[in-house]
Amino acid sequence: MFVSSAGDRFTRGEKLFMSFVGPRGIIPASVATLFAIELRSDAVGMPGAADVLVGTVFLTILLTVVFEAGLARQIAEKLNVIPMRVIIVGGGRSGASSRPASKTEARTS
Repeated sequence: MFVSSAGDRFTRGEKLFMSFVGPRGIIPASVATLFAIELRSDAVGMPGAADVLVGTVFLTILLTVVFEAGLARQIAEKLNVIPMRVIIVGGGRSGASSRPASKTEARTS
């Protein structure tokens, strides 16, 4: 995380926070799926082991996400990265409709 975010764009606290809450479940999930496919093959013939493997990996990912989400605010406060920089898109007049104005609306504008 620190190598990929090198430079002055993020503070040390922001880098630590991103390291804690960053996504990291896609690789284990994909590898577990590949192993499960191999375990289910006729050559190996262990469908029960495949089910246990996939279930364990996805349960671990789910628990990690719930754990990290539950602690994210406390960790952000501890690292002094609150208030976080947030961009709200589509609020107020900037999210107005793009339809052409009627003649009545055009006269009152």
